[in-house]
Amino acid sequence: MQELLQEGLIHKAVNNLPPTYEALEKIVEPFFNDGAIVVVDDGLSQMQKYLPQVFEEFTSKRNTTIIFVSQSVFLDSSDFRRMSDNSHYIICTLNKRNPGKIKTLALQAKPCNHKFVINAYLDATKKKTLSTPHPNNYGYGYFILDFNLESPGILEYRTNIFPNELEPVTVYVERM
Repeated sequence: MQELLQEGLIHKAVNNLPPTYEALEKIVEPFFNDGAIVVVDDGLSQMQKYLPQVFEEFTSKRNTTIIFVSQSVFLDSSDFRRMSDNSHYIICTLNKRNPGKIKTLALQAKPCNHKFVINAYLDATKKKTLSTPHPNNYGYGYFILDFNLESPGILEYRTNIFPNELEPVTVYVERM
């Protein structure tokens, strides 16, 4: 993180979320005009009671993007549910232990054609060749579900969005 600060790629780094909404607002406020990105890594260990309010207000009124990294798509928590309902993007990686969660998410996203979402997820998260050196030169893909109201509908389900990926950008389109 120090390297990112030194290179000017980020302007502020905080190791843990502050205890109150007001304290987080004070940290992020100087960046609202130009736009801010708040990354909550290992989010489940940092769940604060005020986080749903951050998702609801910072993203719609404060020119802020929230990236909440979690190992779980669903959690038995009304706060987590509010955050999930207010997420513009959900990025899924391969999870062989509980594929039922992807089915539940697919049913929420496309109740009339959830199999389309499941098949797109399975294709997007398959093993693929990496452009950067890696022990076996392969990794697993990711699947983006785009719930942003301002995004074109055609981009709702996609993968391979980064320029250094070997495979081309893939957009999954439902056949009618």
